[in-house]
Amino acid sequence: MFWKQRWKQLIKTLRVPRETLTKVKQNAKEEKLRESKTCNLIIHNVPEPDNPNKEERVKHDEDFCLKTFNKILQVGLVEVT
Repeated sequence: MFWKQRWKQLIKTLRVPRETLTKVKQNAKEEKLRESKTCNLIIHNVPEPDNPNKEERVKHDEDFCLKTFNKILQVGLVEVT
């Protein structure tokens, strides 16, 4: 009987750190997502490519933006890799 109560107490004691760890991991994910969006720029009316490949869609968006910025700013912008 003593061990059963002790076991239940141990389970309760371990639950708190596990919940805390889960919250810390969730907060870290949210912070990482927030940091990844800090430099995002939203441009409306950009045509959507039909390509399901992510890299191709990103390349399409980059090309469109470079052409648009070159046209608006009338300067030679080039992609630097």
